[in-house]
Amino acid sequence: MTPIRRGVLRALGFLCALVLLLGVAALVVFRTDLLLASLDVGPLGSEADAQHFLDEVGAFHGAPERWASQPAIEMKLRGSVPFTPARLAFGLEESDVLLTLRFEPGVHGVYDYTLQDGDQTRRGRVDTRQDRDATGLVLDSVRHLFELPFVAASVPYRRGLPSVAGRRRAFFTWGDPPTATSAYDQIVVWHEGGQVVRMDTTGRDIAPFIVARVEWDGRVELGGFVLPRRAAVYNDGRDGAVVHAWALISAEFTPK
Repeated sequence: MTPIRRGVLRALGFLCALVLLLGVAALVVFRTDLLLASLDVGPLGSEADAQHFLDEVGAFHGAPERWASQPAIEMKLRGSVPFTPARLAFGLEESDVLLTLRFEPGVHGVYDYTLQDGDQTRRGRVDTRQDRDATGLVLDSVRHLFELPFVAASVPYRRGLPSVAGRRRAFFTWGDPPTATSAYDQIVVWHEGGQVVRMDTTGRDIAPFIVARVEWDGRVELGGFVLPRRAAVYNDGRDGAVVHAWALISAEFTPK
């Protein structure tokens, strides 16, 4: 498994942890097993159950292999970043921003962008594989939020889980066996009728004891694919407050 594949979903946990722990960075130094948070998921099912889960997601959102072979996609989004540490991590002045993001689905980390932040406009081309600054963190994070339905299948360890309130679930991680370790995140993805609606994730790249929640709703159809219309990250440790949320205004495939 390449570092790029691992980073696709781990970046979500990385972001959630980063914005929650700017004030307690010293504690992160003590990365011992005593600090590791583990998702409370109960007994794991079979790999076949998880593959069936992924097949249902692919049938609704579109096949991951076909997504990766598409030309560049341009997304226009409206962002809300009410949590002050998140704005600092993203390097934003305002809590409400507009973002135009262009990338190739099969290429990780290379973006053309325009970011409208109050009366400031930033634009350019960045490669976060080489330099992941605050702007790069925004771009990687937004991309991963809206691309999750097409990249979950790249995580090597997967097991089914019991459904909750009619929503099917599956567990994903990079470690085998799936024990709580600082080396790998643990992820639970939820779908309803094939549509991805939620993810619970650890954030061990920054804080071994953080568990965050991401929720999606709505749909945008694009060339045989279905993208989420809205994505939001919640801090359940702070009464479920919104850390940051994004709404997809439009999306279109463009020539490479």
